[in-house]
Amino acid sequence: MQYRNSFLWAAFVILFLMNVYLMYVVQQIQQLQEARVTVPASGFQNPLDNILLADVSGGTGKGSSFRAFDKGLFVNTVSATLPKPAGNSFYEAWLIKEQGSYGHPEVISAGKLTLEVPEDQYWVSMFSSQTNYRDYASILVTLQSSDDAVPQAPILKGSYQQR
Repeated sequence: MQYRNSFLWAAFVILFLMNVYLMYVVQQIQQLQEARVTVPASGFQNPLDNILLADVSGGTGKGSSFRAFDKGLFVNTVSATLPKPAGNSFYEAWLIKEQGSYGHPEVISAGKLTLEVPEDQYWVSMFSSQTNYRDYASILVTLQSSDDAVPQAPILKGSYQQR
């Protein structure tokens, strides 16, 4: 009889602890759902506009880019896994409109890439503007030796599909 009471007591404690844990998990899920940032699909011209960037330098770099235009704000992000450049060189992202004025490409700097996770060689740049640059369908990441408005050594490149 004592063995049975001990067993029932242990089963009660286990069920109680499982119930407390389950309530904790449900609470955490609710908090995550409340904190989640939602993207209104109707506000974006194309909410899933992202591409992979391929290495064009013969190296092992890789990357991706995301862009969106919503409520008068164009945003383009570039993330890449690249080795640390030598000396004072740096990586820079560029937006390229292949058929610009007079048939020549137009290029706009999307900013220098910053090293976000050194141990993974993970670089990021974020560009925003009130101008919609969706016609600039190519993304180029270059290795720059000087801070000017001219793309230098191409490292990664990708293109969004024109819609």
